[in-house]
Amino acid sequence: MHSVSRLAVAAFWLAVVPVVAMAHAIQVAPQPMVATGLVAGHQFEAWFVLDRPLDPTVPGYAVPAGATIRFVFPDNFKPDQSLPLQSVLLYGWPQKGIPVPFTVRIDPQNAQVVVLHLASAIEVKPPLQPGLKAIHLRAPLQSPVTAGSYPIVVTFADAGDLSGHETAVAAIAAAPAPAVAVYNQLHDGRDEDFQRVAAGAAVPIPFDFLVSNPGSYRATVVTETAPDGTIQILADERSIGTVRAERKNVTLIPVPFGPGYNRLGIFRLAAKAGEESGTVRVVASLKGGSTCFLTLIIE
Repeated sequence: MHSVSRLAVAAFWLAVVPVVAMAHAIQVAPQPMVATGLVAGHQFEAWFVLDRPLDPTVPGYAVPAGATIRFVFPDNFKPDQSLPLQSVLLYGWPQKGIPVPFTVRIDPQNAQVVVLHLASAIEVKPPLQPGLKAIHLRAPLQSPVTAGSYPIVVTFADAGDLSGHETAVAAIAAAPAPAVAVYNQLHDGRDEDFQRVAAGAAVPIPFDFLVSNPGSYRATVVTETAPDGTIQILADERSIGTVRAERKNVTLIPVPFGPGYNRLGIFRLAAKAGEESGTVRVVASLKGGSTCFLTLIIE
């Protein structure tokens, strides 16, 4: 990916081309691998999530070549040229950038504006290529030093159905909190977040999670099964959270990992579907921190 690792998202302000307001809501969501991306006084890093379900069978947005996306940050965000600028266009799951060439840069006229320009089109071919559903942006800006809600203007120009502008609100927290996220990196970016499985069968892609715990860096993170089938998340043998299936027809099974992964906060679970069909969410949550979800459709 281009200036563009798997890290970030981009969007941006309008030059002189008039546009109409978008009918497409945009949410500013935490970048799942970073605990400080939406924290006061830290570098801004987040996902800008479009109004399309993350189910890969549901189409996202097609975006033509030549489209420009701009984000305009308010004055409370302070430019810092020592910080990196990176962006990734996403199908809707982590560690899977959309493989189209684009550039991302700071507007030379305004250091609080990030501009992304697509050199090639984004096509919609579900489920492996469902189209644009989110943008990950790591901007060379320090978030406001005061917690609160801050508007970011996102403008799509020459972007087909997305053309227009919208105000996305970034909720900046006072301090970092423990975070847990789905971690697709060890599956070559395949979508473990949303899977289909036959009744009674093992889930095709195991579940990998990443724990970011600001209060306990470099802890050894492992899991164990509680008597009720809930998976306990342990950091240095202390319970910090759980993983559970919202219905009993999914069994979660800890998979031993090497100490290197455990020390990085990565753990893995296998899963087996029961005989009853339906949709089941698997929920991982940390005490005093974030929650993330995976979806299984048992057929």
